Amino acid sequence: LMDTVSQRNKSRGDFELREGMPELLAELSDEGLLLGLAANQPADTVTKMERLGIAQYFTYREVSGSINLRKPDPRLLLHACESLGVEQQEVIMIGDRIDNDIVPARMLGMAAIRFISGRHSEQQPRSWNEEPHADVHSVQDLENAIRRFVVNPPNVYGDDGPE
Repeated sequence: LMDTVSQRNKSRGDFELREGMPELLAELSDEGLLLGLAANQPADTVTKMERLGIAQYFTYREVSGSINLRKPDPRLLLHACESLGVEQQEVIMIGDRIDNDIVPARMLGMAAIRFISGRHSEQQPRSWNEEPHADVHSVQDLENAIRRFVVNPPNVYGDDGPE
């Protein structure tokens, strides 16, 4: 499987940048939020992000291909936290997969936002502790969820977060 990553990424168009995402990243970064990657991607992903003009917004820019850790291994998320100098409970994890993103984030006490799109959009949580604190479908929904959680973090040990 790992031997085919480059070929599969190329066939999928390599990198999907949603409309409005560069502006949101710039805004969040300008407001002082620390942004970090925690992605199962090849090491050259950061170079692609630089070409798209978005890498500059990320304080932590390591991906699985550069540190040899892959989600759902929580050590990838812990490495990002340590590098950013933040506690796990201060983190909002955003991802599109329940198994690789939401589960390890919840396990570590992070707020978890699921961006529902693409080939993993049909995944369903199997129990309450796999439920994201918010589901979003657009960049605007994502911004709204982030802003709610920054002001009023969800109780990561059971409730659905702010309404």
